[in-house]
Amino acid sequence: MVGQEDITSLRLRVAALGPSRPGRRIPEDLRGELRLACAALADQLTQREIAEAFGLSLGTVQRWLRGAVPVPASMVPVEIVESAPSALRLVTPRGFVVEGLNPATAAELLRYLR
Repeated sequence: MVGQEDITSLRLRVAALGPSRPGRRIPEDLRGELRLACAALADQLTQREIAEAFGLSLGTVQRWLRGAVPVPASMVPVEIVESAPSALRLVTPRGFVVEGLNPATAAELLRYLR
């Protein structure tokens, strides 16, 4: 779940990039966090409210949410541990862990999270 602290933190990081303008690039790691946060808030807020909350353009939020998969509330940060070589384990930059995927599905998930 995305809390007010998360929204404030992400908004400050977006504001540090300078004024919003066409073509402004958001760094890949921040973009991934914002996309996940937008997807998590999509059931609670309108796209315009999400855009205002993070200091993004409405068009950006609309593009990011097109076909977005909601983030399950049960996902929590975890520690990285050694796993068996036969088990595929995906750990995202935010610390989420996904296990049991085949390589093609893991690659697709990584492409989505970028």
